[in-house]
Amino acid sequence: MTPAEARPLDVSATYIHLTDDAAVHPVPVDDRFWAELTTRPELAALASGRLLCVLPYAHNWTSWERHPEGDEVVRIGHTARVVTPGAALHITRGAGSEHRPL
Repeated sequence: MTPAEARPLDVSATYIHLTDDAAVHPVPVDDRFWAELTTRPELAALASGRLLCVLPYAHNWTSWERHPEGDEVVRIGHTARVVTPGAALHITRGAGSEHRPL
């Protein structure tokens, strides 16, 4: 993105791909984003770099996840236990991420 193209992004409504070469790209997200993350060709680039997103939480997670190929700002292996609904900022390495039911 050039300085002329730069514009503020609402990180609560847009995911951001932070590439390994320090570029920043908005990521289009729809209802199928998480279910198709590893199968949609246009999302393949997310396996490298980091994904920045703000996710709302109103309920406990029914699974856990870990990111063995890179630290996540939240923590390496985690789930979420919600006492009060809120949101969390995640900056996550995509490659090698695993999700498992609790």
